[in-house]
Amino acid sequence: MARLKLSHAASFWLLATVFAFFLFAAGAPSPLYVVYEAMWHFSSLTLTAIFGVYALALLAALLTTGRLSDHLGRRPVVLLALMVQIVSMVAFIAARGVGMLFAARVLQGLGTGLATGALSAWLLDLQPPDNPRLGSLVASVAPVAGLAAGALVSGLLVQYGPDPLHLVFSLLCAVFVLAFAAMPVIDDVAMRTPGWLQSMRPQIGVPPAARSLFAASAPSLIATWALGGLYLSLGPSLALSLLKSDSYLAGAGVIVALMVVYWLSSSSFFLPLRVSALVSTTLCKGCSRYIRVSAIHPRHCEAHAHNNLFARDG
Repeated sequence: MARLKLSHAASFWLLATVFAFFLFAAGAPSPLYVVYEAMWHFSSLTLTAIFGVYALALLAALLTTGRLSDHLGRRPVVLLALMVQIVSMVAFIAARGVGMLFAARVLQGLGTGLATGALSAWLLDLQPPDNPRLGSLVASVAPVAGLAAGALVSGLLVQYGPDPLHLVFSLLCAVFVLAFAAMPVIDDVAMRTPGWLQSMRPQIGVPPAARSLFAASAPSLIATWALGGLYLSLGPSLALSLLKSDSYLAGAGVIVALMVVYWLSSSSFFLPLRVSALVSTTLCKGCSRYIRVSAIHPRHCEAHAHNNLFARDG
């Protein structure tokens, strides 16, 4: 009996969706940080550390496993990433203190880093031959869309859904289980090569021809992602404080707005250069305004967020 296999087109878009869900999960905790902070009485420094360990784990996984799927195949690496991601969702559900949040975020970073290299390469393998740039375009858009959607949907579920601290992670756990079950029906067309263990040794370098361009662009790239980290970790709590609001959607909206502007400012590929420059300038002005306002307004609504959440839960 022949095994069921999806077409390359269907497989491509299924993988793009799975990729987006990995980043969806990364953005999902952001609207909840203010609630965790109020429940467990930890500092803003601890909150940023919880976000920071995710980024460090992600970087470590990217550096060590980025080429692993070239040797073991795309499917085995993605399956491993999905297993790690499922465990991280369970850790979020089981979290009763800061330690479990750290563990969940480390696992999430490792799973996302494992998946990023393999899924990006798999998208290139299955992209339509008549549109050879589609794979790289989707691989760049899916993470940003996933982060924005994760923050927004998580905010909606926390605001209006039952069991707000666990619902989004339970749903994501189910999504990743379904994705795990779907992997066997997707063609893994990559040619395996020996040397998987050696491929995990990080190799960091810049080709000589690109070094001047790299040096010129590195500061802006670092600043952009540092700003993203600020918004993803402290953005929701600052928004609630500045707006004097208990709406978790306000916190999620900060992240969604940043991701939309980031996507537009980086999309000179299909936007006129003047439009892209205008959006980038708007991002800089908004960032300076955000810093000025956050510096003169202390955060004071964490207790309101805590009371609102538990009053609704009864």
